[in-house]
Amino acid sequence: MPTAWVLVAGIAALLVVLALAVGLYRTHELGRGPEGPLLALGSTFVILGIVFGEDRMIGYGLIGAGVLISVAGAALRRGAGPG
Repeated sequence: MPTAWVLVAGIAALLVVLALAVGLYRTHELGRGPEGPLLALGSTFVILGIVFGEDRMIGYGLIGAGVLISVAGAALRRGAGPG
């Protein structure tokens, strides 16, 4: 039962972080720097993966998603995007 609460807390934290990222991006506070919004979102996923790393499936999944988002953001920022 405690694992279910950790999963619910992780999903709630993820939704809060996504809402903040979208809100800050729309006001152009997050997207001004050279790093871009995808790097911030990817870093957030990595941090959440470390925090919720007790369950390997959730922890490694979040870390992997964060790394993929960060790499995709860097590639898009550099102009090496698809197409």
